[in-house]
Amino acid sequence: MPAYAQEMFTGRDFMEWPEDGQHSYIHTSVIMAMFIGTQTRKEMVSCIGEWYAPNAEVQAQRNAEIIGLIAEHDTYHPSSVILSLIHDKCGRFPSED
Repeated sequence: MPAYAQEMFTGRDFMEWPEDGQHSYIHTSVIMAMFIGTQTRKEMVSCIGEWYAPNAEVQAQRNAEIIGLIAEHDTYHPSSVILSLIHDKCGRFPSED
């Protein structure tokens, strides 16, 4: 399993990556959240898409916002920061509890 998927991977590690790697990680995480939305809460898909990337300019702004939050919360896994922001903007995914 790649280190970035492991629990020990933190925002500090992420911040050491080149910018294109950071953007790719964020984009992949958002796409995965949208995929999960197709399986659990379909209205989240359009919300996430409209929030994250209605166009290239907004996507660049969102990437900068997300990178700033990851830097601010650098002891957390970057995916948890991204997911928390998605929850804030579009609501939570359903849970089974």
